[in-house]
Amino acid sequence: MNSYKSIAAGILLLLTSAVAQDNNSPVAEGQQPPDLHYQLATKDGRTVFHLGEAIEIEELYSADVAKKYSLLSLPHLIKGHPVQVTINPNSGVIDRIQDGGARTANSILQANCLYGHGEGVGVGCGDCDFRRPLTPSPIRIPLNLTRQFQITKPGHYFLQTKAANVVLATTAEQMNVPIALTSNILEIEVVEDPLWSRETLATAIEQFYKAQVKYVSRGWDKLSISQMGAEEIGERINLEGEMQAAAEKMRLLDTEESLAEIVRRYDGASIGWDYYRYILYEGIIQSKHSSFVIDLLSERMLQPDFWVSEQVIDQLTAMKLQSQFPAALDSNAPSYKKQFYPEARRILHDYVLAVGKSLAEKDSNAYAPSLNAFNLYALQDYCTGKPLISRSELQEMNQQIGAHAENSK
Repeated sequence: MNSYKSIAAGILLLLTSAVAQDNNSPVAEGQQPPDLHYQLATKDGRTVFHLGEAIEIEELYSADVAKKYSLLSLPHLIKGHPVQVTINPNSGVIDRIQDGGARTANSILQANCLYGHGEGVGVGCGDCDFRRPLTPSPIRIPLNLTRQFQITKPGHYFLQTKAANVVLATTAEQMNVPIALTSNILEIEVVEDPLWSRETLATAIEQFYKAQVKYVSRGWDKLSISQMGAEEIGERINLEGEMQAAAEKMRLLDTEESLAEIVRRYDGASIGWDYYRYILYEGIIQSKHSSFVIDLLSERMLQPDFWVSEQVIDQLTAMKLQSQFPAALDSNAPSYKKQFYPEARRILHDYVLAVGKSLAEKDSNAYAPSLNAFNLYALQDYCTGKPLISRSELQEMNQQIGAHAENSK
């Protein structure tokens, strides 16, 4: 155990969970005041968890003198920062805020073009800034560790948090200087237990199935919530919550068995407020079993009930390219990207062609969105003058679709 503590006392890799601290911010320097307390603990006192289990921890803020300090809800407004979580060792730990699992090959496919593409992400919050006075009774702030950090292997882990979200509540000037806080080091053990994983998966499957059967039997998978009465809406929301909770359990497990169940239930549809689909998709693109994901999703995409989308095709193309060339997505330099263009185009071509051939078998719900995704890619030339799908290939597919339509009459 001493060796573990010596590791924990060393340099820890910082994995931020929110807005990073500005190097020029006026955060108070020096030691944390002795009458101000900042602790980290597990929610229920446990220290041993299963691999694939939700790990819930808590921040505890308190002060010996009531109302001397205030806890900020938006510390970045005065150049502080909310909690930042550190895990050591960090090998095999993925910060899903920094890497959500989404992959794209679009910039490589556009590498021969003279123009570029850009994207940005913005977040906002309105009317949610407030200050909570600290007292000797701790304010507890829950943190679901595994909602952000994916721990991919068992081991002994050290957790620590830092924050600059507390200010003195005495004068206006002091109120604008956040105090730098560092928590204790919390030790947890993550163990692998295949039996527990299988039992948890079985429970999640049953939970999902029962809720989905009720949901579909009432026709809510095809009915807008705006067309429903208040009592029905409440029951519908409860069933959606059951499916979401079950999907989240499967996502966290991330075994080959749970991944197969996730892919089986994911149909690619983007309709209504079926949020569980987003959780299932996250479970797919964030899985540590990337080769298995490629095989499963490539096959699932071609099945009659699957709604093929640009998102899925792009994700699969990028994942397969990265599986063949692990460093393919590592640089934005045009010359670097161009070397991977031929293989990226070949992979994309094969996926889009397969989707085109599957159109003849798509059911009435999945056909239109899948056809739109196909058309989006088929005529793209990616600045080469040659469409991705050739005229002869298009003619062959049109014949297949026409024959299928005649047989379906």
